[in-house]
Amino acid sequence: MSFMPENKPLVTIGVASYNNAEFILETLNSVNDQTYPNIELIIIDDLSKDNSRLLIDNWKLKSRYPVKTIFNEKNLGIPKVCNVILNACDSKSAYLCLFSSDDILLKDRIDKQVAILEDAPDSVAGTFGDALIVNNEGEEIMSSYYSMMGTNFLFYTDLFGSSNKNSVLSEIIKHNKIPAISMIYRTSVIRKLGGWNEQYFMEDLDMNLRLLNNGYTFIPIKDPIVKHRKHSSSATTVKRVGYLTSILDIVSQYRGTNDQIDESIRKNYMEYALAVYQRGGKNAAPYLLQKFRFQKNVTNYFMYLLALVNIPFSWIRPIYSLFSRNKPL
Repeated sequence: MSFMPENKPLVTIGVASYNNAEFILETLNSVNDQTYPNIELIIIDDLSKDNSRLLIDNWKLKSRYPVKTIFNEKNLGIPKVCNVILNACDSKSAYLCLFSSDDILLKDRIDKQVAILEDAPDSVAGTFGDALIVNNEGEEIMSSYYSMMGTNFLFYTDLFGSSNKNSVLSEIIKHNKIPAISMIYRTSVIRKLGGWNEQYFMEDLDMNLRLLNNGYTFIPIKDPIVKHRKHSSSATTVKRVGYLTSILDIVSQYRGTNDQIDESIRKNYMEYALAVYQRGGKNAAPYLLQKFRFQKNVTNYFMYLLALVNIPFSWIRPIYSLFSRNKPL
């Protein structure tokens, strides 16, 4: 039996499914268990190679909320999937929550976030909270995503309580500590910005910077509202080439804004440009050239020249390991 909406604003929960058959039923059941009454669920499978689609088809008959299923005929990647969900939202959707098919919503998550946004000014584009970190078996391995990111709730309240837009941009460019797993956005604001930029590997960094640059802000929640499943193969853990180049391309858009932001961009190049080369990135040379411009030394220039003439990093790895104190990412 479904909850009655009781004139509550409509919340769209979009679940992005990809090869998570082991976990997806727990994710979908956590949507079913929400205490909030007015939800539409959109499940999009991005051409999983396991039996996720069969599980989704069987489960949707149990959904307490209206559910749409979309099965992609080719793998689109995260930003494109986000746009498919956005375009599939009901016209009355007030809030949009995007969720991975291996994470878990705590029962009162949507209730808490809608209450905050309903009382917030229009300049607040979204709200996020802390998360419990669990392993593949669902066992808690850390009690706080904030702590895992090396920070705490006070950091977020101070950051988003600041009226200095460029200082906030600089901090997020330096290290994006906003947990995408617990973010909920105003649907109208995302539509106004035209959705997600599909040229990037990840969805959250570019969107959050665009929102902040357009004068919006976020409200943090102190308590955990989700469980995040930590994988050894997740994009943020493995840091694949596309993930790294997306970060560098996104932050580079803000170069020249001010010295503080330029310094944050420089730190990204110091950390990631060489890693693109180490991972066999075919377009590593431009990133290494920019790194050299930020820090002019023989090593940086030598790495740029090697990448320019397409010498694989694997050929020089033993020499690099012998003389460099920095371990490859």
